[in-house]
Amino acid sequence: PTKEEVLQVRKGHVNPAVHRQTFFKDPPLFVEGKGQYLFDENGERYLDLIGGICTISAGHNHDKINDKIAAQLGTLTHTANILLHPNLAKYTEAMAKKLPK
Repeated sequence: PTKEEVLQVRKGHVNPAVHRQTFFKDPPLFVEGKGQYLFDENGERYLDLIGGICTISAGHNHDKINDKIAAQLGTLTHTANILLHPNLAKYTEAMAKKLPK
């Protein structure tokens, strides 16, 4: 879709308060990310200094992370924290090994 189409759909379906959260009078339409960069529909590169929680530490479209996500999606997508599954224990054990004793 074009930037104009995306803006029209967004204005029709997203709370108006979200539209006031932009830094741009004419916001770019980002269509790709790699590492610390975002790319708009014209291929223009932007340094992402305000990325979300995950992109701050990992960057966009990180190959190793994408591979791990794809593997996980093939086994178990999501469970609530009140259910028992092995991944939380694996994660906390791996993180504890990285901390000083």
